[in-house]
Amino acid sequence: LQTSEPFPLIDVHDLPEDCIVMARALRSLLSGATSIDLSDNGTALRFITVLSALLKTDITISGSERLMSRPNDEARDAAKQLRQYAWRAQETYEVNTTARTTSQHISALLMAGILLPRGLKIRVEGQVISRPYIDLTITVLRSQGIAVIEHENTYLVANGVIDRQDFSSCPADWSSAVYAYEMLLTDVADELLIKGLRRDSGQPDSAVASIAEQLGIVSEQTAEGVIISKIPSFRSYPQLTLDAALYPDSIPALAVALAVTGRQYHVINAHVLRGKESDRIEGIRHALQQLNIQTQYSNGVLISHNCLPLQPLKQSVTIETCNDHRIALAFAVLPKNMNIEIDNKDCVKKSFPNFFR
Repeated sequence: LQTSEPFPLIDVHDLPEDCIVMARALRSLLSGATSIDLSDNGTALRFITVLSALLKTDITISGSERLMSRPNDEARDAAKQLRQYAWRAQETYEVNTTARTTSQHISALLMAGILLPRGLKIRVEGQVISRPYIDLTITVLRSQGIAVIEHENTYLVANGVIDRQDFSSCPADWSSAVYAYEMLLTDVADELLIKGLRRDSGQPDSAVASIAEQLGIVSEQTAEGVIISKIPSFRSYPQLTLDAALYPDSIPALAVALAVTGRQYHVINAHVLRGKESDRIEGIRHALQQLNIQTQYSNGVLISHNCLPLQPLKQSVTIETCNDHRIALAFAVLPKNMNIEIDNKDCVKKSFPNFFR
C-alpha cells in the first residue's frame, strides 16, 4: 500500500494456501478491486478488514461459510472508526477497541498506522488476548525504524516506511515447528534439525521449546537452525499447564502428543480455540475420543487425565479432522504403527502443501 510498484512475482507452487490467499488479497487491494475472496483465511480476514478502511472505495469481503462465522466484530468496529477520519487533516488519529477474541486486528491497526500522515493511537480496553503477537508486531516495526510508544494498553505508532527488502529472509515459523517436537515426544524420531528456526525470533509459539524441555527434549541453536534431541533415560513427566491464549496454534499438536503418550495436562484459556478454522476444543476432544482417550472441558479449561500411553490399534481408525489443518497435522505425524489415518489430507495445504508428497 506504500508503493505503486507491483509485488514481485513469486512461485506459489510450494507456498501454503494461507500465504497465497493473503498475497492475492493485497494485490486486489492495490488493483482497486471491489470484492475479495479470502477462502478460509482468518488472518487475512482481520488484516484486510482493517487495511481496506484506508481506501476510498467500498470492499466486499467473502469467504467460506466457516470463515464468515468466525469472530471479526472487533476488526470491523476498528475499521469503521479508522475510515471515519483516515484521510482527514487532524492532529490525532485514534481508534478505541478491544482484544477479547483475537489480537490480529491490533497488529493490523499498528501496520495501518504507519500509512497515516500523523500515525495512529490505539486504545485497547479490557483483557488483551494473545498479547505476545502484538509485541512481535511492535518489534518488527521498530526494527524498521518505525517509532512505537506503548503504555499499558495504549499504543502510538508513527508514520513511516517499511523496507520490503529487509524481509527477504525471515525466520522459520514456530507454530509449524511444533510438529517436529511432537515427533520426538511420540518417539517417531530422536533428533531433528529444524532449518531456519531461531530461539530469539520473538514468536510466542517458541514457548514450545521450554515446554518440551520439561518433557526431556532439549533445543540447541545452531547457524542452520534449531537441533532438537531427546535426553536419554528421561523419566520425569509433570502434569503440564498449557496456555491457549499465548500460543493457540501449538495447542492441537501438544494436546494430542501428550494425550497419546499418557501425560496429563490442563489447557487454560482454551475458549480461544473455538473461533479457529474449526471449534478446536470439540475437534480435539472428538478425535481423541475416537482413540478412547477421554478429556474434559469446563469453564475455559481443557483437561486430560490420561496416564496410559496409547498402544498400536488393532484396526485402523480414521480421524475426523473437521477440515482443520492443525488437527489433521497433529494426528498425521503420530507413529505409523498406531494405525491412524486422517479423513481429509487436502486440508493441510493451508500450511503444509507438500506434507503428504
